[in-house]
Amino acid sequence: VGRGGSPPPQGLDHSHSRRATVLNAWYISQKFYDDLGVDRQASEDEIRRAFRLRAAACHPDRDDSPEARAQFEKLNEAYREVMG
Repeated sequence: VGRGGSPPPQGLDHSHSRRATVLNAWYISQKFYDDLGVDRQASEDEIRRAFRLRAAACHPDRDDSPEARAQFEKLNEAYREVMG
């Protein structure tokens, strides 16, 4: 029985499920860095600079298209997650 009181999905043991969770978290985290255009080892200053440059280009005050708004929201989410 797993931590939540239910058994792991059929065919998966706890170690596989835990490994999948860790890999999924890594992938999601890497995606945020990719969205910002920085490496995982980037400093806070580098992350902040990259965010400001990218956000300025698609800011709703500059570009009112739905695509720019979606990109701006995506960048903001990535910045919040990376800078925590």
